[in-house]
Amino acid sequence: MLRAAQHYDADDNIVFVSHPTQVTLTTLGDIDAYFDDIAQFWRLRCRRPAYYVVDYDGLSVDADLVDPYATRVLQLMQECRTLALYRYGGGLAQRATGRIVSARMRQHPTHLCGTREEAVAAIRRERGSG
Repeated sequence: MLRAAQHYDADDNIVFVSHPTQVTLTTLGDIDAYFDDIAQFWRLRCRRPAYYVVDYDGLSVDADLVDPYATRVLQLMQECRTLALYRYGGGLAQRATGRIVSARMRQHPTHLCGTREEAVAAIRRERGSG
């Protein structure tokens, strides 16, 4: 299954994305289904600019699909009017993919953190509320 677990914390205005079941994106169709599901969650539950915190544990992207993956991350950030993207966890390959995505998205704030707690603390500092 290619679905991420998602939770919206309205108090902190953060959409949390995690992968309790392994998600491996190996085709363009996989990428489309994965990001369509995340966008649908935002449309149904959030509908306002929010921060995203993504746990890379349990997520992997085929190395040949890094470019379309990066394109879909950017499209999602634009559609959901993402305030900033914070990522943590994951293996070496997924973290490298995250760095490539960040390098291609200079106009959008993205951050790679060590833990979920660090990501939330950084968001609160950015907002001036922590």
